[in-house]
Amino acid sequence: MELFPSSWLYGILANIVLLVLISIPLVYWKRKGIKGPPTLPFIGNFLHPTRPIPLMQMDNLRQYGHFFGMFRGRQPVLSISDPAIIKRILVQDFHLFHNRMPTTDSNVVLSQNLVSARYDKWKRVRSILTPMFTTSKLRKMEGLMGQCVDSLYQALDRLAKTESSFPVHNVMGNFTMDVIAKCAFATDTDAHNEKENKFVVNARKLLEFNFIRALGTFLVPIFLKNILQTFRIKYFLSPERDFFLNICFQLIKQRKQNTTAKYSDMLELMIKAKHGKDRLMEDDDKFDSYHVNVGDEEKLREEKLLSEIIGSKYLSEEEIVAQSFIFFIAGYETTASTLTFALYELATNPDIQNRLYEEVKAIVDNGEPLDYDHVMKLPYLDAIIAETLRLHSPVLTLNRQVSARYPIPEYNYTMEKDESVFIPIYAIHHNPEFHPNPLRFNPERFMPENRDKIIPYSYLPFGGGPRNCIGMRFAMSEAKLGLARLIKDFIFFKSSKTCDELKIKNGLFLLKTTPVWINNNNNNEQQQFCSK
Repeated sequence: MELFPSSWLYGILANIVLLVLISIPLVYWKRKGIKGPPTLPFIGNFLHPTRPIPLMQMDNLRQYGHFFGMFRGRQPVLSISDPAIIKRILVQDFHLFHNRMPTTDSNVVLSQNLVSARYDKWKRVRSILTPMFTTSKLRKMEGLMGQCVDSLYQALDRLAKTESSFPVHNVMGNFTMDVIAKCAFATDTDAHNEKENKFVVNARKLLEFNFIRALGTFLVPIFLKNILQTFRIKYFLSPERDFFLNICFQLIKQRKQNTTAKYSDMLELMIKAKHGKDRLMEDDDKFDSYHVNVGDEEKLREEKLLSEIIGSKYLSEEEIVAQSFIFFIAGYETTASTLTFALYELATNPDIQNRLYEEVKAIVDNGEPLDYDHVMKLPYLDAIIAETLRLHSPVLTLNRQVSARYPIPEYNYTMEKDESVFIPIYAIHHNPEFHPNPLRFNPERFMPENRDKIIPYSYLPFGGGPRNCIGMRFAMSEAKLGLARLIKDFIFFKSSKTCDELKIKNGLFLLKTTPVWINNNNNNEQQQFCSK
């Protein structure tokens, strides 16, 4: 009789092999003498089932400093929060850091979007799209945005009459979905009046955090994802994503069938876009360029980079759909979150709200409209949104992948080809070394006379370098136009449901907190508020 059946031995051997396969990659940084946080098998240390990413970023910064090793699954990644090194990576040595980390998205169409595209494919698409987001192009969309602002006003007016608190993100999400649908695709969603609006419902589901699905985004290879999708495994299916892709294809088909109709939305701009036809940047773009860390050096580098391309000067239908999908999702959530947190801070800081009201009121008292030209350059409004983006950073992390060996002399380390970097935005924005008293909401930091005190590349809500967020100016436009109108017509204040402190929840890419509830009154009470 065998002391140990052969099946046991095979099982033990298989477990040993599995343990070795798991453990070998996880000693990568130890072999190189780079410190870093403890790892979990398969998961690594980028994600934790009970500790949200923003809090993990802060923990790691306190314990390991500006430079340490991490693992996204079994993949080694450097975490760098030193602004001087960040500038080199994002700008000065961009030719070596063209790419973000490879995605494992198996959808052929989505892999062509600006977030996922690599090397010359990214450069070509970016150079064609960039002129769409200049000040003059966005000014043409002011009328469409204004209609959405009117709808937002009507929704808030109805809420004011109920004298009850409301979930802010729901209302702001309805607004931003209205804006992106109307401005990007000439589509009316009427999100404020349709409770189960299919655009909003699908966007929310798409952005819901699910730990197992989150692991699948970076642990499961593409070939296996395709197999699992074939067998209809729910964690690898996304009917919400398919909804938006189908909408985009349908809209393009309608445009092709109806050639007589005229549109002035983003979809039409993408269809007609041609490389070299319009300027990449305009003089009027300078005012808010600091939000993406664009100065003279960055501007010259970007213009030189995007001046020449390889391939077609036009976007293909699949490329248009890929960008449209990203506009839908990114345009919905990040700006909705920014407006939600801005209203929370105004409701809990009435003196700041009062000062903003006075700034907006001065335009109206002067007989001027709250239009694009007057609102976009309001310094205190701009500072409030900037401070909101710092304190409540919607996007948590940037990443880049190096294409050749790259020395980092400050830490006596040389990156190997294809190694990747994480830039922990949330931790950088909350580091007292860069932003004194970082938990205090203080718009004064971003007033024009104080901006030179901000350490370059320590404020990264839209990233930096040629691969910064292309939609920054669009997002700032809708946020400013919406917030200026709301502050003119309403006051916002805490209710019994308002949290004294927002608790951070788990999310993979975006900041998630406990729900924000506040109250509002219409401007009949505004004069009393302003006299306090």
